Amino acid sequence: MRWYRQLYYGDLSPRKCKRIRFCVKHNVLLLNTYIITLALSDSEQLDLIPARELVQKAYPKKDLSIIGIARDYHHALSVVERIVQDVLIFDKTINIRQYFSDTEDKKWFS
Repeated sequence: MRWYRQLYYGDLSPRKCKRIRFCVKHNVLLLNTYIITLALSDSEQLDLIPARELVQKAYPKKDLSIIGIARDYHHALSVVERIVQDVLIFDKTINIRQYFSDTEDKKWFS
C-alpha cells in the first residue's frame, strides 16, 4: 500500500487524516470512511472503497495506491470531483491514472 504525499482529504483536519492513515495501516475498523485509490482494474480510473472493507485479510491492500480519504460517501464524491478538476487543469485530459503514474516516486510513501 502506498500513499500520495499530497493526499486529497477535503474538509478533514490533518490530524484526522493522520488518524485515518494509522487505522488503515493497522486494520482498525473505520465506519463511514472512504478511501479513494487508483483503480486496480485497467478499465477504471478510481475506486471508492469503504475503509471497513480494508480490515478483511483477503483484501489486496498491498497493491493499493491511495490518493484521497473522505468521511462519508458524499464527501468522497466531492473529493473525486476536486481530483478530476486538478487533473483537467494540469494536462487538459481526464486520464487520472496516467497523471498519478507520471508523478515521481518522491510523491508516494508507504
